Order: sequence, then C-alpha cells, then structure tokens
Amino acid sequence: MRRTVILLLALGVLGAGILLQQRRTRALLRLLRRHPTLDLAAAADQARDRPGAAAEIVGRAEAAAEPATAPISGRDCLWYSLRVRPRKRVFAFGGRGYVPVPTDHPSSRSFVLSDGVRRVRVEPAGATAPLGRAALIRSESIDRAAARAPAAPDGTRPALPPITQHVLRNWPEAVEEHLAQPIVGFDYSEWTIEPGQDLFVIGALHPAPPGDDSGVAATVTAGPDGLLIATAAEPEVAGRLQREVRRSTAVGTGLVVLGCVPIAMWTMSALGVIPPP
Repeated sequence: MRRTVILLLALGVLGAGILLQQRRTRALLRLLRRHPTLDLAAAADQARDRPGAAAEIVGRAEAAAEPATAPISGRDCLWYSLRVRPRKRVFAFGGRGYVPVPTDHPSSRSFVLSDGVRRVRVEPAGATAPLGRAALIRSESIDRAAARAPAAPDGTRPALPPITQHVLRNWPEAVEEHLAQPIVGFDYSEWTIEPGQDLFVIGALHPAPPGDDSGVAATVTAGPDGLLIATAAEPEVAGRLQREVRRSTAVGTGLVVLGCVPIAMWTMSALGVIPPP
C-alpha cells in the first residue's frame, strides 16, 4: 500500500512538472500570434520608426562573415545550435535527486536575411534552438567505467565515445557534471542554418548603426521575449506547438489527478468519510 501511495504521489509531481514545462511552449505560441509578419522593407521601416519593437520577419539566409562549423557533422553553416540530452539509467543506485536536464549551446555567429534587395542582420545571442526538425541526431552510450576513467595527461578522456569527447573539449559544462551521475549516455541534436534557407525570425528590430556601409538595413536581436529562429514554415511550427500543448496538457493533467488520489483518501479518512487505509 505504501509503495502504491508513493508511486501515485511521484506521478503527480511528474505531471505538475510537465504542466510547468509547457509554459515555454505556450509562450512561443503567443509570440507567433502576437507579432505581424513583415517583409524586409517593412522591417527596415519599423526599425527606423520604432527602434527596439518586436516583429516577425521573413527572408533568405546569407552569410555575414566567415562560416561557422557545425559541432557534430563538421560541415560549414551560417549558424548552429547543439542540444545535449543526458540519458539516465532507469534503475540506478546513487544519484538521488539527480534530474538530467538538456542544455542548448548555440553559435554566436551572426548572419543576414535577404530578399535580394535589402538585408537585415540577425545577432543570434539569446536565441532558442531553431523551431524545426533537427538536421542531425546522434546517440552515444557510456558505461560506468568509461565515465569514471581518469583523464589523460593532456586532459583528454580517451575512454569516452568520440562525440562526447568533442563536446567535453568545447562545452565541458554540457557533459562534465553528468559523468559523475548514473547516466547511460547522451543524445545530441544539431540544428543548422544553411545559405539560401528560408527562415522566419522573431526578435527586436534596431536600425543599422550610423556609418554602416555593409548594406544592412536593420538588425534583429533578442527582445524581452527572446529571439526565435524557425527553419520551418510558420503554419507548420504553430501546428506542432499546438499539438505539443494539447498532448502535454492531457498527460500532465492525468498524472496530477492520479497524484491527488492519496491526498483525497487521506482527507476523507480524516473527515471520517471512509475508514483509515
């Protein structure tokens, strides 16, 4: 009986966590609905007339400087974002209270949106991972011996799989702390923006700096709601977010209801409605 109660309470906590996590998805949906879509000519006008105001702009991606190198595939791109998701051992001793949280590691390399006439620079600091299908997904398994193996004299960890070694060298905070926990590996997702790719971006528009002779009409940066970059069409993104909200609401609410069962039983028992369990 006690195990059943603990399980139900744990499911309730899990459901509450799912409902809390969907706040970000709802915020992205509101962001999509709140701002009108502007072409680059209208975006340049808004940047001049209302600097700092948020807008959704569409255009074709072009390079603003030297290309970036995608962290997993190694190919040249305009911008990338790497997501690292630790996989926890289902039944493990130790690691009490450890919750594997995925982290995003985007490139800081700027790029431009173009319509063939005008160009708007995108400064991606603070951007979310692009909304769209990840260009590349890889998984690596790690056994406990490899995770605990000491580093070589040059600081490398040769016992780890190759992608994890690469991420450890470049983004140590993404994997280092997890290696001491009961994990079985990592999932790596890579998003890239390629030259000529059609995008829509939501952020704060600013006029080009005085004396800028690069041909850039405006700059878009992260605003109060952040910076959203989407590699899929807006209707597709909105539909996916709506489905995600409905699914997480149904699952989270169901789990919360299950978690409330022991509380309801204790309450009714205290009121004398039902006998003590």
